[in-house]
This record gives sequence, C-alpha cells and structure tokens, in this order.
Amino acid sequence: LAAKYGYPTVVEKLLAAGANIATKDKSGRTALYLAAGNGHESVVDVLLKSRSRVNVRDSVNVKDSENITPLQCTAEKGWAGVAKRLLKAGADVSTQDGLERTALHLAAQNSHKGTVDVLVDAGAGVDIKDYWQNTPLCWASKNGHYAIAVKLLGAGAKTSVVGDAQDTPLHSAVQNDHGEIVKLLIGAGADPDATLHNTGETPLHMAVKNGNLVVTRYLLDSCADVRALDASLETPLHHAAREGHAGAARLLLECGADIEARNAEGKTPADIAK
Repeated sequence: LAAKYGYPTVVEKLLAAGANIATKDKSGRTALYLAAGNGHESVVDVLLKSRSRVNVRDSVNVKDSENITPLQCTAEKGWAGVAKRLLKAGADVSTQDGLERTALHLAAQNSHKGTVDVLVDAGAGVDIKDYWQNTPLCWASKNGHYAIAVKLLGAGAKTSVVGDAQDTPLHSAVQNDHGEIVKLLIGAGADPDATLHNTGETPLHMAVKNGNLVVTRYLLDSCADVRALDASLETPLHHAAREGHAGAARLLLECGADIEARNAEGKTPADIAK
C-alpha cells in the first residue's frame, strides 16, 4: 500500500524492518510494479536502491498475472521518468505481454510521446507486431498521433507493414482522416497505391469514400492511380458516385478518371450515382 500510494519514507521504514521487496499481491504485482504503475518516482528510487532486493534486474522484469511488466504498465500510463529509472535498472524494453504488446506499443497506442521518446532512445524495436499484427506506427497512424509517428519513422519504422485490418499505416491514416499523418507517411515513402488485402481498396478509394477532399487531392498530387481497381473492379470514381461525393468526383475526373469504367456487375459510376 505504501508503494502504491506513494509514501517513500514509509517504504524505507518497512524495508529497514525486513519487508520482502519480492512479495506479490493477488494479481501478481510487486511493490515496484505498483509504485511504477502509479508514477511514484521517489518510491521507485527507494525500491531500486534498497539493499534488501535480491536482484534488481529480476525485480524490474517480474510480470503480473496478466503477463505485464512494470515497464509496460508504466508505458501505458505515460510515466516517462519512471520508465527511465526502470530501463537504467535493467528493464527489458522488448518484453511482450499476453497480447504481444511491447512497452512501445502501449506508449504509442495511448499517445504518450515522452515515454515513446524514452523507449525508442533505449533501443525499443519499432517494427515488432502485437497480437493484432499492429506495429507502434500502425497505432500512431490509426489514432492520429503525429509527433509519435515522426519519432517512429525517424527510428526506421516501416511504412509497408500490414496491420490487423490487412491495411497499411497509410490506409489507417486515410480511413481516420488524419491528413497530416497521410502527408508524413507519403513523404517517408509509403506506397499511395497499396491495396487492402481483403477489399483491394487503395488509400485513394478510402479517401474518396470518406469525402475527404484534402486527402484526396494530396493523394492525387502524390501520383496515386486514379483508375485503380478494387476487388469488385471499382475505381475511386465508382466510390465517389455511390457516396454522392460530387467534389471528390470532380477532382477524380480532372485527374483522368474513366467515366466509362465498369465494375464486376458491369456498372459505370453513372449507373450507381446517388
């Protein structure tokens, strides 16, 4: 309790009286885990420096009943200062939890830029996939975390990785209308014509379907294929027509969209227009 609620003096007295630093609660959490997960830097310092510990490196990597380490718990909550202390004490930056998430996945997913910086600078793997096949960049792109995406790309994160929905980070950014991340990914070499594995849609198909003219124009300016076909043999113009996005349709036609293109049912964009 003293560790969980942040009372370093009490923790010191308990340790001096012989309290076992390795004791776990019913969820498998040690005092260090609880202090770290609640951001109590001073308590973490006391526990890491305590002479009663058997092995500091072992204690910082002890997992709870959900297979989560103190560093992963800290990363999920964004305690960058605590993360630094744990890493210095030997915390394993690459450990994966029961859902195969690393500390970097958790920090990126929850928009903790400072913690992402600490983990990347400590050598965290930027292309490790979690249970859903997402890398930290996939999560940053889905959730619109621009600064985190910049950091990950600067550390060499791949833009071509395929995530949980069989999409690339670019698809995710387009789908969620994160225009600045779309520009960032294209600038980093993302393929504007990459296709979804299940539907065959390109980012342009998705941007048009969303009616996002800014992203649509940017993709077209980045040489996205205006006549690309999805799994139903539909072009982006088919999507614009179906959704009633006249502005997007005009942009596509200005860039050479084929108004006579027929989908798998033999229909042109005009045939399916709202």
